[in-house]
Amino acid sequence: MARGYLIAFAAVLLLAGLLDAATASSPLVLASFAVAAVAATASSRARAVTSWAAAGSSLGLTVATVLDPGSTGTSVPVGTAEALALTLLVLTTTRRAERWRGWSLTTATALAVVCLPVRLGWSPDSPTLVAGTVVLSAVAVAVGSALRGADAARRAAVTAVRRREREEVARELHDVVAHHVTGMVVATQAARLVATRSDARLDPTLAAIEGAGAEALAAMRRLVEVLRTDPDDRLAQDGADGDGTGERTPVPQAEDLVDLVRRFRGVTTGRVELLGDPRELADLPVDGQVALYRATQEALTNTARHAPAADLVQVEVVRHGGTVSVEITDSGAAGARRREPAGPAGGGFGLIGMRERLDALGGSLNAGPHGKGWRVSATLPHPTAGAEGQR
Repeated sequence: MARGYLIAFAAVLLLAGLLDAATASSPLVLASFAVAAVAATASSRARAVTSWAAAGSSLGLTVATVLDPGSTGTSVPVGTAEALALTLLVLTTTRRAERWRGWSLTTATALAVVCLPVRLGWSPDSPTLVAGTVVLSAVAVAVGSALRGADAARRAAVTAVRRREREEVARELHDVVAHHVTGMVVATQAARLVATRSDARLDPTLAAIEGAGAEALAAMRRLVEVLRTDPDDRLAQDGADGDGTGERTPVPQAEDLVDLVRRFRGVTTGRVELLGDPRELADLPVDGQVALYRATQEALTNTARHAPAADLVQVEVVRHGGTVSVEITDSGAAGARRREPAGPAGGGFGLIGMRERLDALGGSLNAGPHGKGWRVSATLPHPTAGAEGQR
């Protein structure tokens, strides 16, 4: 808000300077007013190019005045407006300075402010004016540094809050979810040990449950590690790996669809088919691949829950025009009651979440009866469609 008041004050002085510049005979006075206007604009938008243009032009006008002693470099109203606009620019560049380029811009702008009295011509008041501009620049740097520190403290506080939230979620995942999944794996291992030789069909099912539980635990550990790792540190580690992707991030992609179908074959008695080419999904952005994978995972989970005796389950990757889809279809069970679309009244929150995720990516999710069974179709726009249309 304080900067807003300064900008308003600078605007008033610019208006006064404009009235004075309009009647000035020296082109340097008009140029000085132009520098003031550019500096005021640069301080409000904080653009490096505009800021350098203002500081460089001001110093150039000062040099031109020194080389032509008989000329008038500026007038008091215009010079005051330029000094205030440049001072505001010093404050802004100090607040946003990060590297040597930012600090060099601050130094050049402050030097332009200090040299402004030279354009008024030498007089007994010149030392006082120079001292005043030095103090003005120093105050601007001090205020800008204070604001910069406050900005850094605010960012650090937000980062600390986010880190605490991530650690809390990581604790909940580790203490609650991982505990129950571990219990499931141990119980399944015990069941396999006590199963008799006559239970030939039981052992593969228990083995699939054990494998799914072990994979869930591994994914949980990776997720907990991701949550407990600072995002900046993770990005740095990813950069050190050279490929920009960290092994710790549990993000399923196109090639994981084959493994998902393979695992599902172990928990169902019917035939499970994967049709089409999952590599069609490889051109999608990562969030698109994740969305289609999760939609397929949710659809297969619902099939195992609601139609465990289905004779046939098909997962098909379909490329049609500018879209790519994954369709999951089950044959249902003989005499089974046709299911209603999932909704809040009867659960199905997983598909609702998948529909929201796909909608956000410009896609869609359709679920409904198909013959005696059920079909779920997850669709996303294919990124190569736009490029092909431009050829």
